[in-house]
Amino acid sequence: MFFLIYFSTVVVFCIYSWWHLHLAFCCRHGLGSLCLALGMLLLTFLPMINRTLFRRGQFPALELIAWIWLALIFWFAFTQLTGDAWNLALWLTRKAAKFGKASESVGIRLQGLRLSAFVSAVIGLSLVSFATLWGMLEVRQIRLKTVEVFSDKVPASADGYRIAVLSDLHFHYGFQHFILHKAMEHIRQAEPQLLLSAGDFLDGAISPEIEALFQQLTEVPAPDGKYGVLGNHDSYSGADDSMEAHSQAGFQVLRQQGVEIKPWLWLYGVDDPAVWQRQGRHEPPLNLPLVPEAQFGILLEHQPRRPEVPDRQNYGLMISGHTHGGQIFPFNLLVQLIYPWKAGKLYAFQRGLQLYVSPGTGFWGPPFRFLARPEVTLIILRRKA
Repeated sequence: MFFLIYFSTVVVFCIYSWWHLHLAFCCRHGLGSLCLALGMLLLTFLPMINRTLFRRGQFPALELIAWIWLALIFWFAFTQLTGDAWNLALWLTRKAAKFGKASESVGIRLQGLRLSAFVSAVIGLSLVSFATLWGMLEVRQIRLKTVEVFSDKVPASADGYRIAVLSDLHFHYGFQHFILHKAMEHIRQAEPQLLLSAGDFLDGAISPEIEALFQQLTEVPAPDGKYGVLGNHDSYSGADDSMEAHSQAGFQVLRQQGVEIKPWLWLYGVDDPAVWQRQGRHEPPLNLPLVPEAQFGILLEHQPRRPEVPDRQNYGLMISGHTHGGQIFPFNLLVQLIYPWKAGKLYAFQRGLQLYVSPGTGFWGPPFRFLARPEVTLIILRRKA
């Protein structure tokens, strides 16, 4: 179903974008227009061609090209949709002015503001080029973001306790090494006592190249341990493989289980619903153990869902990822329709729970980020006065 929706959506983008490019550049060149259409369809179905004709993973560059194409075609279609909306607004305004018996000069001026197919396409291609350059630069700008969480459950002796959070690394064949290098640099700078991964750690088969990167993660110090949970892409890669990947990187995966980090600090982790679905099972209700009054409880869950449950069970903090902050504009606006809690912001709930959604450290699909800067999050627990 996912692939049907995906390819249907991209094909619609392609047809819409092709029509605009045809009107702008190819309306007198039938062969050029046909070649353009065939090229766009080839790029759209490149992942399917790669997986059908070649052994899986043999030519990962083909899928990377397809993901880049997806971002470009979406951006271009968005610009053309905006241009068409502008022209429609002008047309409606002219009709209203004519109905209201406004001067003819008003209609002429409005007509002069209309975007031609050529101008609209040129503006669109220029904006796509700018967004591509921006996205290539921003995906490399991984920052260390500090978030302070205050609670009266943090003992005075533990004030300033440091937790580093990675999320959505998406390790895969051809993984961009700069992401891990920069993330490790930030973790060493942060000097955390505890290191967490909020899911989507693995995104494909484990290769010797990836195993070498896992080994580097084992060298990152975290005196109180390294823990993670399975995300939806971990399940697509295979839960067993993802468990092995975490183990090689020095992480213990929490699957509907908890661990006492300190006498005052409790950590609990749960699987993403995709893990249950891949097993052909329904996800069970979220039955979290009640956190004792003397402890500060942290829930680690890949998707930011059902915060009212940990809030009711006396948890002080919930850490999630998954959304990537939308990764590329305007997907951040669409993401907020599904997940109302914006990435990069700390939310407080009625009984004391606080929720932080990481925008992610890596990327999925096209190697771009646009207005969704990646981060390693440093959460500092503070004693509330």
